[in-house]
Amino acid sequence: MIVYNVSIKVLQSRAEEWIAWMNEEHMPDLLGTQLIQKASLFELEVVEEDQDGSRTFVAQYEMANKAAYETYLKKFADEMRKKGLERFGDSFIAFRTLMRRILVHP
Repeated sequence: MIVYNVSIKVLQSRAEEWIAWMNEEHMPDLLGTQLIQKASLFELEVVEEDQDGSRTFVAQYEMANKAAYETYLKKFADEMRKKGLERFGDSFIAFRTLMRRILVHP
């Protein structure tokens, strides 16, 4: 299993709208690709004061393997990213990583 991890900073003034969009549209669309097994959204609690007026989130998408991720990139990623940019423009920035689970302890 791998996790496609997207860290996102969203302007405070757009954050609630963005969360609703993630819940009602974006994550359901991603799950609809049948490549993502589970989608989760977290908000990072800022330890030091955030000076730029934004909130930080992490979206995690669990996939069976790297082949599923590569298929997602080829078939769906451009369109999914385009929808977010069209709706929120420069109100957010995203940083993407891929994680491979090594261990799980109960």
